[in-house]
Amino acid sequence: MNRRLTLIGLAFVAGFFVLLSIGPTFFASKEFVASTNPAKMSFSMSGVSNFSLAKLPDDHVVMCYISGGQLYCRESDTRGANWQAPYPIISTCLTNANNLYSNCIRSDGNNVLLLAWDAEPSPGNLTRRAFYAAVNVATRSIVHAPAFCSDGSGAAVEMCPTIARSTAGVYYMAWLVNASGNYEIAMRNGTSLSAWSAVSAVNLGSDSITSPSILVTSSGTPEIVYSRANATSQQLIHRTISDGVNFGQARILVNNTAGSARFTWFDSSLSSTDDVIVSFYGSGTINGEILANASVIIYATRASGLSSVKWQSIIGRAGTRGLGHVAFTNDQVFTIWLENASGGSNDAWFIITDFDMSNKNSTFHSILLADILLSCGIFNILVYFHLKKKKKMDETSEPLNNHAVTACFFAIGILMLIPASGFQGERLGESYADGFIYPAPINLGSIITIGFVFLFFAVTTPLIDKFWRRDKREQQSILHVEAQPFSWKQEFLRKLPHVIMFVLVFGFDPIGSNVMQFVNVQKYDRFNFVNEGGIVFDYVLRLNNIEIGSYAVKLMMVAGMMFLWILDLHVLLASPTTYYFLKDYFILAFRKKERSSMADFIVMFSSLLLMILVLTFNPQYKLQGSFVSFAGFGAICFGDTAGMIIGRIFGKHKLWKGANKSWEGAIAGMLVAFITSLFFLEWPFALVIAGIYLAVDLITARVPISDNFLIPLLTALVFLPLLPVVQSPLAYLYL
Repeated sequence: MNRRLTLIGLAFVAGFFVLLSIGPTFFASKEFVASTNPAKMSFSMSGVSNFSLAKLPDDHVVMCYISGGQLYCRESDTRGANWQAPYPIISTCLTNANNLYSNCIRSDGNNVLLLAWDAEPSPGNLTRRAFYAAVNVATRSIVHAPAFCSDGSGAAVEMCPTIARSTAGVYYMAWLVNASGNYEIAMRNGTSLSAWSAVSAVNLGSDSITSPSILVTSSGTPEIVYSRANATSQQLIHRTISDGVNFGQARILVNNTAGSARFTWFDSSLSSTDDVIVSFYGSGTINGEILANASVIIYATRASGLSSVKWQSIIGRAGTRGLGHVAFTNDQVFTIWLENASGGSNDAWFIITDFDMSNKNSTFHSILLADILLSCGIFNILVYFHLKKKKKMDETSEPLNNHAVTACFFAIGILMLIPASGFQGERLGESYADGFIYPAPINLGSIITIGFVFLFFAVTTPLIDKFWRRDKREQQSILHVEAQPFSWKQEFLRKLPHVIMFVLVFGFDPIGSNVMQFVNVQKYDRFNFVNEGGIVFDYVLRLNNIEIGSYAVKLMMVAGMMFLWILDLHVLLASPTTYYFLKDYFILAFRKKERSSMADFIVMFSSLLLMILVLTFNPQYKLQGSFVSFAGFGAICFGDTAGMIIGRIFGKHKLWKGANKSWEGAIAGMLVAFITSLFFLEWPFALVIAGIYLAVDLITARVPISDNFLIPLLTALVFLPLLPVVQSPLAYLYL
């Protein structure tokens, strides 16, 4: 290879590693919210409509619920895995019990479960009272028997009690009091479960107050979260509590502007970073977004003064009968809810959500990939001028092929710099073209595969040149074949890349389904992952086969494009006596004009990749763009092959004077392109593909440029504005 070009190439590689080393300093990480798919627990809970979750210090989970006049506990292994059988712990003060609340503390070396609920003091007594108790989790024994939160006197209704303890050993208890049309929150504190201060109450007026929850920060400061509603709105309110009795200023975490809608199954907690996490089930226009039957998890960051709120909603969960969550030590949130099931039972469902996931190199990876592609484009320009200077660009060469490959490198590289590029990733509920998260990190995967391609040639070329040299007689026989005119053997070898394209055309869906099955089989233990990778892979499984397949195909096409481009550089720049990978194949398969310009193989891969990126760029029409891409693949794979065969055998009428293409071949290719397109597009759009094929044949009969470049390019340009109206007979399979 030319020494100057070699040095330039090494300079590009060195520049890449410099960017790799200094880039992360200048690019901020992206933060996003992601969760696992909703999944059903292995058990049902008949006759249960209210439960509460508590987390043990080792990330085990305890579920408490009331059923049949008994308060039960059910424990899990780490992070909600392998739930044990439930066991009863309390059977008194549970008449028509509701609003169960649980919280786990560490006391005297033991895990103690703090419990609170409201119930009728005795059968037939409609005045509800708030109760609390404590249970040793290890021995399953009652530490403190059920007792009134208040002194038990008066006629007011007590509901929704909550209890917590600070690291300094101070207990805090609060409950809701509905007296004379006003809502109050009553509070007490104490240094033991039996020594409480006097009851203090805060009057919150006539607005409906529900579900107060005591939270204790890591510094030991008590806070409270509750729901407030009136005729026009409903809000989730957060307040600090000074001296254990005085409310601080209210912060609105969630604002529901639909007065008829209500938050239900309310739950709240603090994460290890003192961020506030609230989950609820409800409907309405919540924080400006319309939701119906949605389980919602809100995450308010303490660093922003609770003004920065992230949230995740699980839409359309009809028949929800409860909701609760715990925050694990890595701040992933484990959320469980109940749904109606056949036979009157309730199925338990769950998700695990990470609100602090960050793709530290999301933008950076795209810039690295763009650097590789743009560098290849610049290098391609230098190769063209080198060949021209060395007078290797004879009259039979196709310099426009060189320009086409260069243009594709630049166009794809620029797409990598656009955040909405089809290589950028996946956004919850939308498409891989949104550029927020990367469940299938196609940009990083592309960089890795390109690196392996370069490494492969860097290692194999000197080894093959040393151990695979042919003697002069074999070289002469190969050169004799090289000098021959058209042969069917050569055409067969040339169509091998088209066979690869054939696999890709019909491989989007099978590739997608097989990848999904593989991930399902090889997937992490979904309950026991300790980093965000588990959520990312679980999110991949939400995509349909077309979306999964498009990721895989893009990755393979990037690798194929780089592989063939480097092979082409060997053909154009390597010494005739140098042996390299697949040299014999390329000597036999290359046409004479392709030995001094870029070959159709690299033109085809690069232009098809560009077509896919352009047509799937808009997430709203990604499915239509995929089907048009399939049709474009088919026109090249099958239409071009049929046109060549029919033209060679029956072609007698040239498209233009002196052209090497015939009307017979062009019409045959057009018909085959139309027929293959009918698999993916309705007939009017398949007819457009056929028209594009014929137009390209007419152009390339006079202009020395590859039809493998023009067919994808024109397909992308013609169909881009038509995507909103494109119809496919297969669309119903993926909607």
